[in-house]
Amino acid sequence: MVRRGSPVQVRSRAVELKNAGVPVYYIYPGDSDMASKKKGNVELIALQCSECKRKNYTTSKNRKNSQAKFEFSKYCKFDRKHTVHKETKIK
Repeated sequence: MVRRGSPVQVRSRAVELKNAGVPVYYIYPGDSDMASKKKGNVELIALQCSECKRKNYTTSKNRKNSQAKFEFSKYCKFDRKHTVHKETKIK
């Protein structure tokens, strides 16, 4: 039997199954048997304010359809006005 989640969450059920003679295996979040996928066409980017240099927004971008860097006029809550936000990487 395969149980998903942390051992703390499934401890009581695992003890019951172990006492019944059923082998119990844990799969932790983020673990996978499958090979990781290659990079897709869609990537996540951040939009950085051109005046205060803070990254206020995130969005996704299809690399095949749009190779140029995004520039949007968005509201900056730190400057309290609309400013130009440019595309940057998410760290």
